[in-house]
Amino acid sequence: MNISLDLLQEPAGITVEIEMFREGRFIRNTTLTLGFLLVLLVTGCTIEGDVLMNGQPVVGQTVWLEGEGLRLSTQTDDEGHYRFSRIDAGYYRVSLAAQGMTARRVEKLTNKGSMTHIDFSIDTETRRTIESGTLLGHIESNGVQVWKGIPFAKPPVTEFRWKAARPAEAWQSEYWALNFSEPCAQLAHLQLDFPIGKIGTVAGREDCLYLNVWAPDQALTPTGPDARPVMFWIHGGGNTAGEAAIFDGKMLAEKYGVIVVTTHYRLGVFGYLSHPALRSDASNELDKSPNFAISDLIQALHWVQRNIAAFGGDPARVMIFGESAGASNVAALLASPKATGLFHRAAMQSGGFGWSTQAAAENLIDQGGSSASSQEIISQLLVADGTAKNKDDAQAIQANWSNQQHLVYMRGKTPEDWLAHFDGSRFGMYPYPALIRDDILIPDSDPYALFQQGNFNQVPIITGTNRDEAKIFMAFNPEFVPGGLPVFIKNPNDFNLTAYYQSAAWRARAVDEFSRAISNQPVPVYTYRFDWDEEPKILWNNVAELIGASHFFEIPFVFNTPDVFTVAKASSLVFPSSGAASRQILSDSMSSYWAAFAYNGDPGRGLNQSEDIVWSPWTDEPGTKNMILFDTLSDGGIKMADDKLSLVTLKSQLQQESGFSAEKRKCAAYQQTFSQDQWFGQYCSSTNSGLIRREPEQKERFAR
Repeated sequence: MNISLDLLQEPAGITVEIEMFREGRFIRNTTLTLGFLLVLLVTGCTIEGDVLMNGQPVVGQTVWLEGEGLRLSTQTDDEGHYRFSRIDAGYYRVSLAAQGMTARRVEKLTNKGSMTHIDFSIDTETRRTIESGTLLGHIESNGVQVWKGIPFAKPPVTEFRWKAARPAEAWQSEYWALNFSEPCAQLAHLQLDFPIGKIGTVAGREDCLYLNVWAPDQALTPTGPDARPVMFWIHGGGNTAGEAAIFDGKMLAEKYGVIVVTTHYRLGVFGYLSHPALRSDASNELDKSPNFAISDLIQALHWVQRNIAAFGGDPARVMIFGESAGASNVAALLASPKATGLFHRAAMQSGGFGWSTQAAAENLIDQGGSSASSQEIISQLLVADGTAKNKDDAQAIQANWSNQQHLVYMRGKTPEDWLAHFDGSRFGMYPYPALIRDDILIPDSDPYALFQQGNFNQVPIITGTNRDEAKIFMAFNPEFVPGGLPVFIKNPNDFNLTAYYQSAAWRARAVDEFSRAISNQPVPVYTYRFDWDEEPKILWNNVAELIGASHFFEIPFVFNTPDVFTVAKASSLVFPSSGAASRQILSDSMSSYWAAFAYNGDPGRGLNQSEDIVWSPWTDEPGTKNMILFDTLSDGGIKMADDKLSLVTLKSQLQQESGFSAEKRKCAAYQQTFSQDQWFGQYCSSTNSGLIRREPEQKERFAR
């Protein structure tokens, strides 16, 4: 048989004879063009796509391919198409030779696997002029306009590493804000859009202070009554991990007409580092603060105040909201005198108030410091590079160094050097003293006392947690599941009891105790609990019991993307297709309450007053309904409830708990939840052998 392949545009005319096997018979004398054989050799080895402006081809645009020791360039043809051929498996970045954020990440899994539609779309309708220059973005499939990777601060590199964020510099030609920036330097993990094989290695870069903006297509009035409220999202990740790219604001922008901003901020050792040498090098008061991540967020909020009107946003209605460490950062911004006037509502999802002291962040362990204090880390660096023979030698070297010697050494180390001393195998997070009480950006005070005294930025507040916060972390703990793999629970009774107390204590700290502390202040606090737990059964594994309404599961519901889990690779594992309709109903309601809060500072009955339940402010009055519960209709729906907790009551309840399989399990749960106090020392002294080791990152997370 003859096969015509004219459309392949390969050399033709020379034929070869091959054999094909079909239906048990050999068919001989089959001819194919040599061009087809050439295609067989190279097809599937390509990375290709189109560059379009307003849907029309951009001709002659230079495109770069970089990664895996490769750096190639090509130009788009008359149809705006580019192609890189014979590209092996690997991790690459495709970028346009233009000013702006134009790089796209590409993971090529096999040598023969073809990567197509790595496209770049620019729309001149998105042209905006801000203080730094002119921007171009693109239009999403739902009509929402988006600008990705806008610089809001000067890159914090070289002499600006460990200094407060500076405003971004101006640019001359048009800036193409087409793709998310690289994440801030961290250890790669499952939540990042990085290959699984790179987990645990250094990902991202220090030049990472960029933000993203989504605006509805009708949000074209820069000032006046049509200006839209701004929802400013701060991602989580233990203040050591995470990125903005996994959160999509297009549905909130389309459905509720809000402006959505997501941002990066420095993480871990680059976002928080307290050391006398850094203070000696300060050129202003903010440089003396070790809370560089908080200075990043404040700089991003200043950027919003100066620029958001160009996108149709209202700088007088800025709502900050975040989850986990992002929520803890919201709490820090509430308390920070340097953030006054930069926002007007605040929502904390699964947050906390565990701020670190400067002594813990700075000193050696035997001087009251933490294991990840600046002096302890520098000791490890000195031993690792051979400058010191051992820890004692490293400490002696530090004691004799001048501030300038410290600065030269610290700034001379790469991100790989600094992060080599941390274990981020669990979700990329590692224990680290963040949110430091420096009395510059964060007051040197007990946070609960601070809020009780009214010494904070007094705006309406939402705070809440998920019913089973702790389960996602316990599901990877070898004490509860075999080999630390979430395949099944060894002892469901002990697992569920431990999860209850840890999750309830998390809520008591983040919601009830905070709300009580602030109850005498003239600002409303709205509290919630997220109860959705309708994950599927996978083989013998009941995911609903193993994970339940766990940490960060509420985020897709708030963003109105209830079928796209935060960790994209896990979407099908936690969101069964059978429950799509009920998830969408719940998500529509939750996102409507959040949008109403952005508009009015009061979630009420949702944005369009269409919700059945009025979300009332928190009250500690006995017998009153103080908290809204979020769940699907089949599990009770959305309702206000009288559900109050206190740490004192929880401690007493756990001390009297008789449901554990053994006393050492009870003591382990107590230690994990409340640490080792006087009761633990007395009661558990004879039963604490073989206690469950508390995971370091879990300890830090519960503290925050």
